[in-house]
Amino acid sequence: GTGCNHELEMIRQKLQCVASKLQVLPQKASERLQFETADDEDFIWVQENIDEIILQLQKLTGQQGEEPSLVSPSTSCGSLTERLLRQNAELTGHISQLTEEKNDLRNMVMKLEEQIRWYRQTGAGRDNSSRFSLNGGANIEAIIASEKEVWNREKLTLQKSLKRAEAEVYKLKAELRNDSLLQTLSPDSEHVTLKRIYGKYLRAESFRKALIYQKKYLLLLLGGFQECEDATLALLARMGGQPAFTDLEVITNRPKGFTRFRSAVRVSIAISRFNYSISCWHEKIIL
Repeated sequence: GTGCNHELEMIRQKLQCVASKLQVLPQKASERLQFETADDEDFIWVQENIDEIILQLQKLTGQQGEEPSLVSPSTSCGSLTERLLRQNAELTGHISQLTEEKNDLRNMVMKLEEQIRWYRQTGAGRDNSSRFSLNGGANIEAIIASEKEVWNREKLTLQKSLKRAEAEVYKLKAELRNDSLLQTLSPDSEHVTLKRIYGKYLRAESFRKALIYQKKYLLLLLGGFQECEDATLALLARMGGQPAFTDLEVITNRPKGFTRFRSAVRVSIAISRFNYSISCWHEKIIL
């Protein structure tokens, strides 16, 4: 049992070293960095250690088969061995995949280096590019054509967006104009207009009623003047100017108190009518 644990501890330490190596190599592969000679040595070391770990695990499984009395109380050791074998198989697959990626990257780097050399050699004679081989020239023309196509598509998209934005701005301006017109024709403005028209009507009606009251008052005054005229003519006839009327009392058969009372009533009625007209006008102005 102690020897098995010791060997398992050694296998665990080796697996930790292998895992640390494998963490660096996939990172380089994902970042497309160039592999160095040390990386190749790491690959070889990882493969050798994995093979050695597999052999050790196989020996452990063989020893456990020969000593069933030791295996029966420690079934966890067998499950750990199976898990380690499975992890080793996965690590072997990862290593093979990384090896393929490394080879692909090397080939890609070699192609890029060849293209760089070709570009350096043909950089001075760009005007005569039609005489060069189609390997580099065709690629450049294809790249330029694709870039132009992308640029044209973006240009059309931006032009359409600009037209839509201009149409939206025009629409918003029209809505603002309509809103301003609606505000000018809002219920408040209509109320103000109606109030102004009603004020004109009230002024005209007030002037009309005032003229009616003035006319009635003047008629009353003229009636009083007529009586005064009759009294004056009677007085002149009494004095001998004209022999028409001989006695003032005959014409003015009404008593003086009644005449004074009637004049006072007429004046009070006229004043009350003017006051009533003024008060009505003020009330309508406030409304």
